[in-house]
Amino acid sequence: MEINVASLEDKLLVGIGWTGPYGRGSEIPRLFTKFQQMIPSIHYINGDECIYAPFHDRATDFTYYCTVEVDRVEKLPPGVVELSLPAGEYAHALYEGLSTEVEQAYFAIFNWIKENGYEKDYSRLSVEKYLSQDREINETEDKRKLELFVPIKLK
Repeated sequence: MEINVASLEDKLLVGIGWTGPYGRGSEIPRLFTKFQQMIPSIHYINGDECIYAPFHDRATDFTYYCTVEVDRVEKLPPGVVELSLPAGEYAHALYEGLSTEVEQAYFAIFNWIKENGYEKDYSRLSVEKYLSQDREINETEDKRKLELFVPIKLK
């Protein structure tokens, strides 16, 4: 897995979120299923056929969102939130493999960050960009193809 520095432009995202302890992360696939059912009710989705999954990671728990990028926000369906993802630099990698091994990819990224004079920027969200056709993510599928973005800043 190759790791490099990549930039993301400002993004306006809408979606749903889940918060819980790390030990309950196995609940996240159901979040994707629920969100995919809501997508038809979301207006002004841009042409990018992917799902963005930004997340806050804290010492004891994390908040994970399933979102799509939109051009503007007017009326949101009940339970849908708006997120503004500011432009910035990220440690970036393309991950193709088992969903149970994504955590190992993050460990590799965190090591790369330290070895290359950066530190994680906790003021911004990390982002997973799911590269699935037509935004279809099967919660029972073991293999995943996604881009990982961890916000960084120079030490």
